[in-house]
Amino acid sequence: DYSAQLTDFAAKVGASPYWATAVGEYGIGPIQTNTPIVVPDGDKPAAKITDGDIQAWLTSMFDGTHPAFGTTPDPNTVYTLFYSPATVIFDSGGPSGSDAGAPTGGQSCQSFGGYHSDVQIQGQSVAYAVIPECKSFGALVGVDAVTGTTSHELAEAVTDPYPMSAPAYAPVDDNHVVWMSYLGGGEIGDLCAQFSDAFYMPTDLGYTVQRIWSNKNAKAGKDPCQPAPAGEVYFNAEPVMTDTFTGRGGVLTKGMIIPVTTSKTI
Repeated sequence: DYSAQLTDFAAKVGASPYWATAVGEYGIGPIQTNTPIVVPDGDKPAAKITDGDIQAWLTSMFDGTHPAFGTTPDPNTVYTLFYSPATVIFDSGGPSGSDAGAPTGGQSCQSFGGYHSDVQIQGQSVAYAVIPECKSFGALVGVDAVTGTTSHELAEAVTDPYPMSAPAYAPVDDNHVVWMSYLGGGEIGDLCAQFSDAFYMPTDLGYTVQRIWSNKNAKAGKDPCQPAPAGEVYFNAEPVMTDTFTGRGGVLTKGMIIPVTTSKTI
């Protein structure tokens, strides 16, 4: 439904000041968009698919019978797949029976607004992103829900292109591992997505995008979600955690151990 806007957005976002501020500190420069591919009717997906179905479909596009894709995947491309509202995407428990699964559980536009991953094609890891068209997701509606999700997934895909086979900027450090549970993940988009001011529309871009986590700003005591809102006066508070215990995934992490029926001042 938003093909014209998405084509325009994709052509602009990778060279925008927003992009440079959001991911520049991670060694990412401008990105460019290849010619968009409109998938013929015969290759379009079923009404209900899983991530495993998506991986199989993307792999099949390089079988030599789809000229728009070529015969070999480009290792420098994030294959960003936009799905219409006619297709619902499920995780590994979905009705299609695939066992690959998306990084988040459940159903598109309910449990997740998009995701990125990697798949082995012709002996190499290939990065891809999946963007369903949601009528709304969180506070975003219409095309804003699509461009906001796309900015999130592209920022994560270029800083963690192979989360399944060779993770990069993927998790938080051990002492803050609990935040991955509360924020839905530990990548640079996840860590800012839940804040009320996470999504905004830069005047020079004209599309809604998401602010992205900055390690540099967090260390300096500034707003870690960049670009920061204009005129913002940022402040925060941090509890001093004095106990060490085994947290998520068996990781030793900092926290407070408060036995049942007792209390402790933090």
